[in-house]
Amino acid sequence: MSFIQSFSINTNRQQPFPYNIPAVRFAKNIALDKINIFIGDNGSGKSTLLETIAYAIDLPLIGGYIKEVKDFEAARILKPYLQLNWKRDTQAGFFFRAEDFSAFLDSVEKERAKLKSQLHDLYGHVSDAVIEQMIESANHPLMECVKNMVKTCWVFRMVKLILKFCKQELNQKVFPAG
Repeated sequence: MSFIQSFSINTNRQQPFPYNIPAVRFAKNIALDKINIFIGDNGSGKSTLLETIAYAIDLPLIGGYIKEVKDFEAARILKPYLQLNWKRDTQAGFFFRAEDFSAFLDSVEKERAKLKSQLHDLYGHVSDAVIEQMIESANHPLMECVKNMVKTCWVFRMVKLILKFCKQELNQKVFPAG
């Protein structure tokens, strides 16, 4: 169920960034439904709109909350101009970006290296297999989470490919070659 009925970014400013992003300039009473697809070229503002909504309601990320991360400067600037119309007001949700997933995977690898370093004194006294088992046991919940996220990312990639195909088909029908 979609909890947000519609949203608008109510500003007449057109300069500087992020006001000059096309999606920001034209984000007036955008109705949302159960499934919403934002399609546009790189730099057209799809992510900026979603980040602004996520920032306004302070959705959690993989590693904290969106307002704790410095990457969302455009969302911070646009928040005062954002109007959300709710079907049902809620703070439930999660904001997931590909770069967050990459950062999470990096943090898992860093944690593994940190554990290995902390167990360094055991090398030579305890078998390497036991040390590896200790590291794997400590990382097990993280690794299960990674496995589930990889499956989810695969689904997102498939959806993205399907949408790309649909866009190409639509372009061929609307703008036939020749």
